[in-house]
Amino acid sequence: MKPLVRLAQLFGLPTSKTSPPPNRSLERHIEHQIRDLPEQYLPGIGIGDFIHEGNDLVCLLESVGGLHHDDKVLDIGCGLGRVAIPLQRLLADGSYDGLDIVADIIRWNTINITGVSPNFRFKHLDVRNSTYNPNGSLDPEYVTFPYPNESFSFAFATSLFSHLLEEATRRYLEELARVLRPRGRALLTFFLLN
Repeated sequence: MKPLVRLAQLFGLPTSKTSPPPNRSLERHIEHQIRDLPEQYLPGIGIGDFIHEGNDLVCLLESVGGLHHDDKVLDIGCGLGRVAIPLQRLLADGSYDGLDIVADIIRWNTINITGVSPNFRFKHLDVRNSTYNPNGSLDPEYVTFPYPNESFSFAFATSLFSHLLEEATRRYLEELARVLRPRGRALLTFFLLN
């Protein structure tokens, strides 16, 4: 059993909501997106785990986060569309905005995901990171998300904060609070050592 599904079950939460009827055209596009994933951005993940983890995360966003089909969603550190690809099935009446610091990934997502689902948009956040974007122009401690106040009803970040130091984490959380609507929801994952 996948860890995220097991976590939802431990809290007595459903692991999935009723799925909308399959859209055959969208399913063909999703198959194409998965087939064309650039391998250089999948080290240590593997395509099977990439797909399963993405599906599990969507279930977690629904069951724990309360994600709805009409939410305005922000994915901070969206990566290569691990969540965006399966989320296309759910957000027919909502929208999705993904931020990431790797420009090539944002280009791939824009061509392959936005080209199919125009309500899914991606922006490059040129934040300096010694591993993923060493020549970035922005310090993570001073970043501003490129969205107006109260733009989103739902936001999430998975495996993001393990890559940030304390001051950068504080800044990202401040920006999240700024762009989230009152009574908006956020689901964030953290790696804790105790």
